[in-house]
Amino acid sequence: MATTVLENDRVGQDGQVIHPAIEPNTVETPFTGAGNVVVGTHKIAPGAAFKLTEIQLHLSAAPTTGAQNFVITKDDGVAAAYDVVILSIDLVAGVVTDLRKEVAIICKATDVITAAWTNTDTKTFGLIFKHQLV
Repeated sequence: MATTVLENDRVGQDGQVIHPAIEPNTVETPFTGAGNVVVGTHKIAPGAAFKLTEIQLHLSAAPTTGAQNFVITKDDGVAAAYDVVILSIDLVAGVVTDLRKEVAIICKATDVITAAWTNTDTKTFGLIFKHQLV
């Protein structure tokens, strides 16, 4: 029986072909603006099982007015009782201009990842969700 050797494969000392693990493609979903980050607009809902891998936020300057919580939530597609806050941080208290959080959260096809933040100081923001289909 013939063995197929692919481009990234290597052959072990015993002559067996070793296939390296192939990472699924990472999808980036960017949002930008200078207003509020709203749950109904700033979200990802791939419609297939997926793994959330990273959240990035960049602000033009640190917000300074009041408490401004930036919240990322996994909105369970079955029932609100299973919703989970993935990240909650006060951007004013932390003097945040850049935030990067690596995660490995497996989600069902019906799950939605949402972001919310009341941008009182109207800072320009760039928000990126990264995920992989599983």
